[in-house]
Amino acid sequence: MQTLVVQHWPACGAAVTPQQDLLVLALETPLTPHRGQARELVRAALAEVLGAHLGCGAGGIRLVSVAGRALRLDLKGGNIGLSVSHEPGLSLAAIHFGGPVGVDLMQVPREAQWQDEVPLLARDYLGPDVVRDLAILPVDERMACFARHWTALEASLKLSGLGLEEWSAVRQRSRMASHCMPLQLPSGFVGSLALPAAQGDGAQFRQ
Repeated sequence: MQTLVVQHWPACGAAVTPQQDLLVLALETPLTPHRGQARELVRAALAEVLGAHLGCGAGGIRLVSVAGRALRLDLKGGNIGLSVSHEPGLSLAAIHFGGPVGVDLMQVPREAQWQDEVPLLARDYLGPDVVRDLAILPVDERMACFARHWTALEASLKLSGLGLEEWSAVRQRSRMASHCMPLQLPSGFVGSLALPAAQGDGAQFRQ
């Protein structure tokens, strides 16, 4: 199956062709933890792209944001899923023309800053298998591996509309309802995209 390519906005243009009913936009954003401007840039990009594909122009797109919930397109009878994620310097916006989607982005942590926190976070939220994986990896690979697992978790939670909870075998089984895959991003960033398992089966993402 054709590999999904992360599209770089605005170079890709509003009329960029979806692959497997999916578009993932990557936007350069300010190098600050304050997300106000990044959110505005992402909304503008989404309006342009959705307006082009729906034939109504950016002015005809209404995006609805409610605290604690995913960004939503106000479209009667539509089934277009949206998901966004921000890190200083880069934002992702995923559009799924066939239903829900989850996307998450993380800047690879620095070992010196995270060496104490990562084992605890892995134990509490990612489970014993990931803890074992991280423990045997060389230091220069450990943080990227953690980021891959963490973004996959967050993307699957966004897909299902669930909040972050401590790991349990029951919660891990519930994640089987999603199909998570990595995204190719600029150096220093890791990202994952999640689809419902039935839709994600067989999809491949460039790594």
